[in-house]
Amino acid sequence: MISLMCFGFGFGPVLDGSDYFKTLDLAMELALCLEKLTNEKLLKLHSIADENNDPQLADFIESEFLEEQVEAIKKISEYVAQLRRVGKGHGVWHFDQMLLQEGDGAM
Repeated sequence: MISLMCFGFGFGPVLDGSDYFKTLDLAMELALCLEKLTNEKLLKLHSIADENNDPQLADFIESEFLEEQVEAIKKISEYVAQLRRVGKGHGVWHFDQMLLQEGDGAM
């Protein structure tokens, strides 16, 4: 069974129904953890490509994945910080409204 250790929490492969999704901030922290794990694995793959003299694979990983991963980590980190500042209840509602406005602006 695969287990993901993140910020001292043990997340197993079956996550539905767990206490970690009862609050938005913990869900965002899990999303941040998963993005960081993905970035770590991409960096490992990139180093393997370098070790095996495969510049095409290294370039592909850099151009198609790494920049996007860094941006996602930055954005989710900002969300986690905002959620910690606003607190629960009414603050989460305001955070939801901000996300809705961001989504409307992207369309």
